Amino acid sequence: MRFLRNINNWTTRIVLYPGDDKEILLRKKIWLFIIALLLFFSLADCISGFIEKAHNIVIVDILLFSTSCLLLIIFLFHRKNIEIYGLLLQMMLVTLPAIKTYMYGGIFHSSGVEVVGLIGPVYALTFPNYRRAVGIFILYLVFILGGTFIYEYLHPQSGLFPGRNFNLGLIRFASATGMIFLIALIYNLQIARLKRKEEERLRELHTAKSRFYTNITHEFRTPLTIILGMADVVSDKIKGTVEHEMKMIKNNGNKLLQLVNQLLNLSKMEDGAMPVHPVQSDILVYLKYIMESFHSMAHDKNIRLHFISNHNSVIMDYDPDIIEDVMCNLLSNAIKFTPNGGDVYIQVEERSPLKKESHGNLLIYVRDSGLGIAEDELPFIFDRFYQIDDAITRRSEGTGIGLALVKEYMELLRGTIQVKSKPGQGTAFTLSLPVTQIAPLQQVPSGDIHERAVLKIDEREHDAHSGEGPHEKISAGLPSVLIVEDNRDVVDYLRSTLNGFYHCMVAGNGNEGIYKALETVPDVIICDIMMPEKDGFEVCRTLKADFRTNHIPVVILTAKADMDSKIGGLNCGADAYIIKPFNKKELLVRMEKLIENRQKLKEKYGDMIFSSSIPGKPEGLNDIFIKRITATLEKNYRDENYNVFRFCLDMGISRAQLHRKLIVLTGKSTSDLLRNYRIRKAEELLVNSDLTIAEIAYNAGFRDPNYFSKSFVRLYGLTPSRYRTKQQLVRH
Repeated sequence: MRFLRNINNWTTRIVLYPGDDKEILLRKKIWLFIIALLLFFSLADCISGFIEKAHNIVIVDILLFSTSCLLLIIFLFHRKNIEIYGLLLQMMLVTLPAIKTYMYGGIFHSSGVEVVGLIGPVYALTFPNYRRAVGIFILYLVFILGGTFIYEYLHPQSGLFPGRNFNLGLIRFASATGMIFLIALIYNLQIARLKRKEEERLRELHTAKSRFYTNITHEFRTPLTIILGMADVVSDKIKGTVEHEMKMIKNNGNKLLQLVNQLLNLSKMEDGAMPVHPVQSDILVYLKYIMESFHSMAHDKNIRLHFISNHNSVIMDYDPDIIEDVMCNLLSNAIKFTPNGGDVYIQVEERSPLKKESHGNLLIYVRDSGLGIAEDELPFIFDRFYQIDDAITRRSEGTGIGLALVKEYMELLRGTIQVKSKPGQGTAFTLSLPVTQIAPLQQVPSGDIHERAVLKIDEREHDAHSGEGPHEKISAGLPSVLIVEDNRDVVDYLRSTLNGFYHCMVAGNGNEGIYKALETVPDVIICDIMMPEKDGFEVCRTLKADFRTNHIPVVILTAKADMDSKIGGLNCGADAYIIKPFNKKELLVRMEKLIENRQKLKEKYGDMIFSSSIPGKPEGLNDIFIKRITATLEKNYRDENYNVFRFCLDMGISRAQLHRKLIVLTGKSTSDLLRNYRIRKAEELLVNSDLTIAEIAYNAGFRDPNYFSKSFVRLYGLTPSRYRTKQQLVRH
């Protein structure tokens, strides 16, 4: 099987021509296979005829072999118009075997040569012209039967069957071959009829889908228009109070409207109803203005924008709206996928018309120094809804519409678009537009390009997560929450929702989320699933597997509403799975209850550390951690030189992390825990031994008996001596 697959792949590489579909490719492969058989059998017959000194047969075989070789060589250089090569092969299969059959003395003496000719009409059935196939078959019968009849008429003594038997033999041969051809013909006609029905059904389905597509996008536009209009009205009336929130509503409404418009334009282009409104103006000025609109977004990533042209102006016909959509899509992608400190170029050249062209062409190059695209991805990037990075850790959101729309636009303008790219070396798009000057001269309005360009850039590319936002100031006494989310608007909404209840910290991707969780040890984490670097599942798995952070409740907040994702999140250790759009009250209640549960854990682990009977088999990582703390303190508490620094070294964790972990699990700081453990051990000695107070203090790891007494009073409310007396009275 592997050998056959290799042969098939090799054959495909030989015969494939750009634009071939599967049916054409299959016809070419069959053609090549038949040519190979002809070459083999003609060469074998030539050798056999040479041995038997049948010179006439050898000449025909040499003619068949040389004709086949010539046809094969021409085809391999040409590789297109298989219909012509197929017809030539069919005629060769009908004529040359018929000549050999005559030379052998008819079908009753030809040793099966006549059957080779039947391949011609059968091969003709692989083409959609069935009338031609019937004609080829009739020609085959005429040549074969006519040659046999003529030979027998001219040489009656050589006939195998005299009289009636000879005629019956010809009828049987014609009937048998006719039946074979008729069965193949009927089968192909049925297949073609079913194929036409399926194509008609798909066409009707496509028409219904396009109609629904158009209707639903129109239905989206109406409520969106109302939402955006009312947002403007409300914003004007309450200006200064909730201006930021109203701006978020308007921006996201415009993003949705823009997506709807893109879908509507795709639908129009499918139906051939997309209008073009050309104007004659200086396109260089317009391109410069579009690039200027992206300067603020590029500045946020420290990306340099360059505009290069060998002309001061180019007056030509173009549609401003279409050119804007094309350039904004390409520039937004270039900035989005170029790392900080990179470069994005627009280079414009005008090419003079070639000999066969009536007009010149404007070449626009959009290049970047970004991530690049893998070679095997390049053929598909202009397909609708295709995304180069469709993993849940992709660097940016998207629908896969933009580049498909760009290609459709360029074809609508009678232009072309090409792409070259190498991973790690950036991507270069080349646009070619015909330079004509037919439309009326007009000044192109460009006042609202900046606003639309801003919407085309994913706002996550702004510095949304660096530093502390307005809600990230330290709030004393409030529990802390780490928001691991890459969408700026979602982060802003969560901040406004949690403000006053929690101290908010933000991480813009999975890796940053893990780093901040380990550094800050927050009280609760809110995490998205689809993020750059590492997805939410990986973040949750990593934090739950680390004893420094496994106690932190993780709330997964995501738009992935399918059951598999929900089960996957819970399997990773998530404490809650909430689907966007979420209810504000539900989120607050879930977080509150999760923190309450952690408060109960504080009581449990606080008692466990000072308990004399620790469970033998820990139930989880936190139990293991507490048991390890207890064992470490039990081993070292008598050493007066044993301090917090050595305690952290023995635990293999930084002082800040150990402090935060202990605060969450026990409610006590590291120094308080070490001191209280020593006091608890001293309390046992006070009750169960006759040692003096000073001896007990030294035995419990205190250097100064006075400090021991003060610490004991703070914990128990009594001096050590009075506590001993009280316990003795209680026992008696």
